[in-house]
Amino acid sequence: MNDQRKTIYEQRREIMESDDVSDTIKDMRDQVIDDLVTEHIPPKAYADQWDVEGLYAEVIRLLNLDLPSVRQLQDYRPPTITRLYDGNGELMYQFAE
Repeated sequence: MNDQRKTIYEQRREIMESDDVSDTIKDMRDQVIDDLVTEHIPPKAYADQWDVEGLYAEVIRLLNLDLPSVRQLQDYRPPTITRLYDGNGELMYQFAE
């Protein structure tokens, strides 16, 4: 717990001392997206093992992003789909090839 507290205070200090926090925020957002995708679409999992509805709900809850419908996400297949974009066309996640 103490290590977590140190990390949080270090990040807080960096943010408060920085003139531009956009890179820090982008890195945090990327980490959240990576964690979500890994949790709901585990590496090497078959498509029928994906928790697409859970991913969809969590991305909306945590990131407030407009995503393709759950049905469209269920149709994605790693061999043909290598990137996940939000509703604004911004790259959210890139699957390892």
